[in-house]
Amino acid sequence: MWRIAFFLSMLGAPAAASTADLISFLSEELSDIRETIEQRDVAPVDPGIFETGASEFQDDLNILLDKALSIIGPDTHSRWSEAISEIEGAILEAENYRDELRLERFGAETSTGVGMLDKLMGRDHERGSIEDLDARLNEAEATIEKLKVDRESAEIQFANEMRERHNIDLSASQARALLYSVNGPLIVEASVVLQALAEIERQMVEIIRDNSSVDARSTYTGIASLTRLIHVRMLQRHLDTYNGAWLPKLSNMRSDTEALLAETRWKARNATDEYAKATFENNVIIQNRIVDVIKKYETRLKGRRQLIEDKLENAEQRAAAAVNTLKTLESASAVFDTLQEAESEFNATQIELPDFEDLDADEVEHFLDISRSLGS
Repeated sequence: MWRIAFFLSMLGAPAAASTADLISFLSEELSDIRETIEQRDVAPVDPGIFETGASEFQDDLNILLDKALSIIGPDTHSRWSEAISEIEGAILEAENYRDELRLERFGAETSTGVGMLDKLMGRDHERGSIEDLDARLNEAEATIEKLKVDRESAEIQFANEMRERHNIDLSASQARALLYSVNGPLIVEASVVLQALAEIERQMVEIIRDNSSVDARSTYTGIASLTRLIHVRMLQRHLDTYNGAWLPKLSNMRSDTEALLAETRWKARNATDEYAKATFENNVIIQNRIVDVIKKYETRLKGRRQLIEDKLENAEQRAAAAVNTLKTLESASAVFDTLQEAESEFNATQIELPDFEDLDADEVEHFLDISRSLGS
């Protein structure tokens, strides 16, 4: 118990990476990125044995863009998600201990007195007696309740940090949905990264406006253009995760559960023993609810994937213009006009936050089980 409390007390927010860190990185890598893009665009799609293909140059570019994302990508979700996972593990351990005590109590007898060993161990009742087991059950229940309070406290602290560190206000339901949904980390990343990219573009536009140096305008226009490539890379990574991991796994989960449901229904219809029939029928109800929650989860993920696909299509068009900008920075005045027009684009991109308002208590528990399975 004390270990969880100590863990939470030490879980303060680290210093956030500023946009200045990313600007510095992009400034250093600007020429390499421009060169990589130029090489990619003239490289063969199907290279010969001794040729370097366009995909290899794209891989090199992705490494740099991933590094850029790691500089501004938030760790808020991962830290609090890890804390809650630690708490939930402790809750599960305490619940298993409580259940063992309950089973042990069925065959227990009333205490006949406290022996010398029990006194030496500081026990009030004979070890294994009903009184002893009841006392330990009460302690287990108190531990479980305290851990649940710790979990709720972690959820609140996560919401507080999202507001104070990232300027994102979350309701209690939204905070829980982000923490317990498998795509919560990506939603938080998208929200925070878009804010950072918007701030970088704003800074670059101000610098370009106040600086008459051709070289300076070229550099800062290039940095602003790279924000578009970073945006596309983030969306591509998110889309790959939905299509390559979560949705296929969720589809398999739904198919397996539907197959089990069909089997259970058949056994319920054909059971002749009343107890067995009642058991099968009860299992049908439970399995049917699980299938319904899986479908709701699938609908949420597919809806989020569609949003990403729509945003990616627009972002790729912006990125194509950004690539052209990197190649033709001598036309900086025309680029500056374009940046001014698009300056608020990232700020205008709203991230729809999920919540649990449409789920009842049992559905939320099934939802959390699905999240754990998808994330494992």
